[in-house]
Amino acid sequence: MISTIEIYRPGSPPVLQETINIDEKTVFTKRLMNEHHIVADFISNSILNIQIGDYIVHKSENYYIEKVPNVTKINNSTFQYTIVFESVIAELSRKLFISSDGLADFSKNGTASDFIDDLITNINTISSGWTKGTIEATEYITMQFANEYCNTTLNRIASTFKMEYELIGKQINVKKIIGNTTAYRFEYGRNLGLYKIDRQSVQDQNIVTRMYGFGGTTNLPNYYAARSKRLIFEVDGKRYLEKNVDLYGVREGQFTDDSIFPKFTGTLTASSIVFDGVDRLYNSTLSYIEDSSLDFDLNDYLITGMDAQIIFKTGDMAGMQCQIWKFDDVNHRIYFNAVIDTVSGYATPRYNSGTPVQPKIGDTYTLVNISQPVSYVVAAETALQTATQADLDKRC
Repeated sequence: MISTIEIYRPGSPPVLQETINIDEKTVFTKRLMNEHHIVADFISNSILNIQIGDYIVHKSENYYIEKVPNVTKINNSTFQYTIVFESVIAELSRKLFISSDGLADFSKNGTASDFIDDLITNINTISSGWTKGTIEATEYITMQFANEYCNTTLNRIASTFKMEYELIGKQINVKKIIGNTTAYRFEYGRNLGLYKIDRQSVQDQNIVTRMYGFGGTTNLPNYYAARSKRLIFEVDGKRYLEKNVDLYGVREGQFTDDSIFPKFTGTLTASSIVFDGVDRLYNSTLSYIEDSSLDFDLNDYLITGMDAQIIFKTGDMAGMQCQIWKFDDVNHRIYFNAVIDTVSGYATPRYNSGTPVQPKIGDTYTLVNISQPVSYVVAAETALQTATQADLDKRC
């Protein structure tokens, strides 16, 4: 069946450039977090006046020419065109992901929502109208960026937080699962909705009915080394979970998540940071932070050969990791050394011309390179079991 599509050039108003005839060789493709384009393969009796940036409209969405079309001259009046019209997601591939202070190589600690905010700020500098839709709540994670474009960043945000994204126009949604369960039921046969059903095997992920779970190697107590170098869990004496073994037999697999480990996450209840001398340098001897909720003596959980560290999760020092050199259990005080930026040489905390970059009351943090009380180990094992079960449910 012959139909037509109209190619426009952006403007106020847009200018109709060409109207072309298409048939079944023009194909629309949309895959979750992947391809989203229209490929038009057609014959024209003249050279078309089109260029990169021109677009078509399909179901109220614009699809743009991002690359020079392929053109084959068959004879003086016959030209075969293959044009790829990309969805608005292609705009993300035009913009580098840059930090708020202009760096392309940087790290940041934040939630998925924080990173989407930054991405939208970036892309709106070259193409307005991008907005944040539904972004499900996540934990704070530190991500490293190095000379990448916004489309790559969006994929990495989704994969890092183990989520999926979708675009509705220029609105970005990030969720655990994209899509909705409906009450519709489709069956094969007359008046049942489907004319044909194909079964295709999934090649990129094998069925798993017995899943082993492994967490991170951080903050494991000394007695744990005899059991495993990684966090594990046990259920009825077994270190794995099973599902659908009766249907498919035993098909083993493993789930690993380095971000699951015994951890205490606290909130600062006091902060006393001292800058002294002519250069107003951070005084690590006199400076300290406090957390009245810290319910164990850190000195009892030091690991031989390792320096205890504090990682700030929010606030001025979000994402920074500092060495703890002293802990006062009576006052719940943590004394820590400055962190030195290997590129700029800046030491943080720093006076910053009277606008200090330093930890403040209400900032959150976690502790690493220390052992942990049993309650935190058990909590981490439970979290690992839950995450392993979720992965098994998808693959069984």
